[in-house]
Amino acid sequence: MLASMYSAVSGLSVHQTKMDTIGNNVSNVNTYGFKSSRVTFSDVFYQNYAGASAPTTTQGGTNASQLGYGASLGTIDVLMTRGGSATTDRSLDVYINGDGFLPVQDSSGNTLYTRLGNLYFDVQGNLVDGNGNKALGLTMNDQGVVQLGEDGTTTTSSLEAISVAPEKLKELTSISIGSTGAITAIQEGAPQMNLTSGTSWVANTSIAAGTNYSGSVNITEVKTSGGALVKPTDTATGAEIPVTVQTAGEDGLTYKSANIIGASDTGITLTGTAPYEAAGTGNAAKFSDAMFTITGSDKGTYTLTCTAAGDGAGTSVWSVKDASGNLVAVNKTATDLGLDASFTGASVGATLKVESGSSTALNGELKFTPADNKLTYTDATGNIRDVTCTSVLNGANYEITASVPTPFSGSGVTQNVVFTVPKDYYEANLAKGMSLGTVTAKNATITASVYNKGGEEQKVEGTWTSGQSTITLGNITLDLDTKKFNKLDLQSLVNTKLGNVSSGDGTIYTIGQLALATFTNQDGLLEAGSGYYTISANSGAATISVPGNNGTGSLKASSLEMSNVDLAAEFTEMIFAERGFQANSRVITTSDTLLEELVNLVR
Repeated sequence: MLASMYSAVSGLSVHQTKMDTIGNNVSNVNTYGFKSSRVTFSDVFYQNYAGASAPTTTQGGTNASQLGYGASLGTIDVLMTRGGSATTDRSLDVYINGDGFLPVQDSSGNTLYTRLGNLYFDVQGNLVDGNGNKALGLTMNDQGVVQLGEDGTTTTSSLEAISVAPEKLKELTSISIGSTGAITAIQEGAPQMNLTSGTSWVANTSIAAGTNYSGSVNITEVKTSGGALVKPTDTATGAEIPVTVQTAGEDGLTYKSANIIGASDTGITLTGTAPYEAAGTGNAAKFSDAMFTITGSDKGTYTLTCTAAGDGAGTSVWSVKDASGNLVAVNKTATDLGLDASFTGASVGATLKVESGSSTALNGELKFTPADNKLTYTDATGNIRDVTCTSVLNGANYEITASVPTPFSGSGVTQNVVFTVPKDYYEANLAKGMSLGTVTAKNATITASVYNKGGEEQKVEGTWTSGQSTITLGNITLDLDTKKFNKLDLQSLVNTKLGNVSSGDGTIYTIGQLALATFTNQDGLLEAGSGYYTISANSGAATISVPGNNGTGSLKASSLEMSNVDLAAEFTEMIFAERGFQANSRVITTSDTLLEELVNLVR
């Protein structure tokens, strides 16, 4: 009876171990990469009551009589069956679709093996798992070829931690892991401008390597000043007449006389009168070098009225009104206003309107047509406008005066250009018609809007001077096709979309190669917790291969392996364990009752 109790106690013990194993399995039913375990029992020592005997000619053989003394723990086996795939939509999560383990290295330099492929790049560019252990990968040569032995395998000692320099990692996008373990990414290249149509005047573009620009680039404002009559590239006679015309300064209305210079070898001398004329009563007042000055903050339309005639010595009194009719200056002399003395002779009530606004220089072609003795002006859009022109023979020369409209619309202001041409040259050349050149801006300030990589709009500004072959807008340099650019109406560039700044050449780079390890006896691996396994004396050494080769499974990105715990099976085993434990408990209580009856025999 005591033997039965000891046997039952051993039964209780092994069933408790079975329940402990079931509890561990159930608790890890949702642990990624977990492998369930099972318990097997074995019987123990047997006492022989009678041995076996062989049969004789007169009697048959007998079997041995043996009594067992309970159960013991046989094995606790890890079930290495594959768990299901759980989609995570995270590119650096990997699922091993078959046999194999990912090798990783802990902080002590020990190599561990795991089925859990939740990988990350840390701040130093190391590829690590969720516990910070470095992922080990296969080495590659300079051509990106994986280094393996003749049989396509290698050893753990040849693996190296996968790492990418942090500064390079910042330039990588679309990092992904392929089915064979290749870690690829698109490396951001040098920033580049993709020009839109209608920008043929830009010959080439370049952008500083460190720019943060991204997205569209638009010209939002163009401020020009000065002007130049560019020599014609093709004329009826082949004559070239370089002419420089200085017009209004961009910031305000400090007007100066024209500065027109002609080439002596053409036989044409060009001179200029004061460029801005205004009709006044009495004397026809003209601007000269010193004029009414308006600062940039005061731009607008102003009217000067002579309120008291002077004696011709600069003592005339003037008043100034703005566009709304408000007086901004009263009883000012010519000296007060910076006016030339030629205004002092104006009669009382004489008015002069000064209009501010865009200071874009004339932009178009001036051409002399002999039939009606007139000069035409063709603007950048192809519209042809007549220019007031007189041609007077004065001795041996023709004096041709052209009154060219200025860009200040509505002001009625013109700019006079005078050509003094020898009679024979006029009749031999100009009388047949020839192009005198194109008037274009002399200077320009160009403002553009760009976007940083955060999507915020920024303003960048660049300057251009006549003859300059580049414009620099922030970190963007535009190389100009000067022949085309010089013919542009610069104001027409406002709201022009230059193009888009983009980065990256679309080249895919391999930045690492994952490896998988297999073992002769993977069931012999030792569990180290946290989803890791280590080599044991019965597992065999690791054989390292490219995923999908030599019996290893391929990798599936954006997925993790689920626990292989089967709840239905575990609950069934739980019932078996419960009933087995209950039965062994009943053996003990029954044996106890028998002992009690035995003790009571002496009464």
